[in-house]
Amino acid sequence: MSKKSVDWVACTARVEQLAKELRREVTPKDILRDAETNKRSPLRSYFTWDLERGFRKNLLVEARQLLSTLRVMYLDPETGESVPVRKYVRLMIAHTDQTLRGGYVPRAKAMKVDYLHVQMVELAKQNLETFVRRFRSFTRIETVFPLIQRAITMLEASAVAKAKRRAQ
Repeated sequence: MSKKSVDWVACTARVEQLAKELRREVTPKDILRDAETNKRSPLRSYFTWDLERGFRKNLLVEARQLLSTLRVMYLDPETGESVPVRKYVRLMIAHTDQTLRGGYVPRAKAMKVDYLHVQMVELAKQNLETFVRRFRSFTRIETVFPLIQRAITMLEASAVAKAKRRAQ
């Protein structure tokens, strides 16, 4: 079933109802059990019940997880320490047929190729904005929001500066 046909309000209500029934926090196993055993559960519509399709989808998830797990050591110039970072990053890649498609690029290549580097800067900005939205209501964390906004502004400025240098 298409994820577009999922009734997210009903799913949220069902998860809340499960938590009350179980008298604890809900786990992914609880959600799957409810979807499998309760034919009327709104959670059912989220899952792929065609076993072959579901199996293939799961294999793709595992392949993505594998790529996100591979690491390379990065020497932090400020601390002098080696830090493990993801070897591959997911970006939009230009193909010979003039199309852009998502794919995994070695970090070293993303740092060297202009259009990939610009995407990395945009991705960093989006991650910071997502962090602010995700933790907006946590007052102990809100104190760092001005610093994060400053970092976002600096990322935007560096992208603009790089674009100007290229134009010259």
